[in-house]
Amino acid sequence: MGKEQIDFPKLYDHISTDDLSVADKNFLLYYCMVNISKYQKGLFKTYENKFKNDCKDLALVKKINEDFSFLNSIKTDQTDLLISTSKQTMTFDSFLSKNSGKLIYIDI
Repeated sequence: MGKEQIDFPKLYDHISTDDLSVADKNFLLYYCMVNISKYQKGLFKTYENKFKNDCKDLALVKKINEDFSFLNSIKTDQTDLLISTSKQTMTFDSFLSKNSGKLIYIDI
């Protein structure tokens, strides 16, 4: 089973209520947040707020804020969202209209 098939929000909710050591819980919640940011971007804001309350390691909270702050600009109703290497977001339609008439190569 690939990571994209794991329900990271459900896993996060389970870990947050589980009886684990503080260090283990912080690390596992952080791991879930990283994967939510990759595979379930629309839920990131909701879980970012939960993470700020649940995680007791301020360094991990700061790292989430720094590394994934660009996700806060994403609207959950957007489809075909593109994220550039500089962490700028745009919809596929806006990308097409902005680059109309240009030859674009996409590396997948």
